Amino acid sequence: MKRSLPVSIQFFFSSPLDPTGVGEGAQFVGQTTALTGADGVAIYSVNVPNTLKANQLVTATATDPIGNTSEFSSPISEVFGTVQFQMSS
Repeated sequence: MKRSLPVSIQFFFSSPLDPTGVGEGAQFVGQTTALTGADGVAIYSVNVPNTLKANQLVTATATDPIGNTSEFSSPISEVFGTVQFQMSS
């Protein structure tokens, strides 16, 4: 059985996508800490105090307590002031 862990979620602006179609972290724009459930999934809400410009995307990474960091998430654009990411263990 997995235990709950705190993870640091960092958000970045990215544009344009790299040649593989994956976003990267061009500009750090904020972070939050979330607690994963036993299933390894973290549910969180955060307000990032920046505005997306035209053709700008948002990516995120998750870092565990011992410093292991995920790949960049798939890039998304802001829709009505809300962005949602789903990352599992």
